[in-house]
Amino acid sequence: MSEQNPYSAPVSALSGDGVLERERSYRYQPLDSLNRPLRGLLIATIAMLGITMLTLAYQWWTLQRLVDHQYASDSIMRSTAHFSDRLFASASGFLALIHTAAYIFGGMWIYRAACNVRALGAQGLDDSPGWAVGWYFIPFAGLVMPFRAMRQIWAGSLAPRQWRKLPTPGLLRWWWGLWLGINLFGMVVGFFVARAKLHSSDIPGLIQGVQLSMLNYLLSIGACALFLTVVTRMAQMQAKQHLAMTPPALPVSKWPEPSIA
Repeated sequence: MSEQNPYSAPVSALSGDGVLERERSYRYQPLDSLNRPLRGLLIATIAMLGITMLTLAYQWWTLQRLVDHQYASDSIMRSTAHFSDRLFASASGFLALIHTAAYIFGGMWIYRAACNVRALGAQGLDDSPGWAVGWYFIPFAGLVMPFRAMRQIWAGSLAPRQWRKLPTPGLLRWWWGLWLGINLFGMVVGFFVARAKLHSSDIPGLIQGVQLSMLNYLLSIGACALFLTVVTRMAQMQAKQHLAMTPPALPVSKWPEPSIA
């Protein structure tokens, strides 16, 4: 291992100029085939997050009516509360399905984007395409390493030969900050909501749990919107680089037709 980077490839895997031999075999594949479903899933996730927030708002309204003693009877209160819970459970289920599909296509997209920057000429990236996705599943390392991989993929998409000289754009910093925020804040919200549900008589605590959940979903909408922007811009940069590397097509010459005397 390199003393400077414990996650770099072993020296035996490097060629004379310090570039992984297997990086030379990468072939550029346009991101369009993954862009369309991923963008659609991200937009659907944003829409479903908004719908789920509406069901949480309905829960908030239901609980607030209970605090204000606005229900005519216990049976009406219980039926309203059960309907509110079923509504939220249904929305959460659809959201989980769409979110899972977005994660799968997002991983495929990151892998292909990482392969493409190598095909475009970027050399010496710290993380292989596999690890650019795999870091997300490694505890603690997942807090830092995926951002490093995405930052280098972005730079390699913008300037494959000079990617080391490029600064980290603010777009990536905001996206990663929100990504970390919703994951860490989500654990806090989950703990708070679980504790409030253990004491079902603590209605103010349940209301606060609903409010915190709505805030977490709002942050998730921001993170999805930023990642959607990252996906769109990075695909454009890679397409531009590939077009610049593609030699222009030679004009097709036609033989003159023989004249008939």
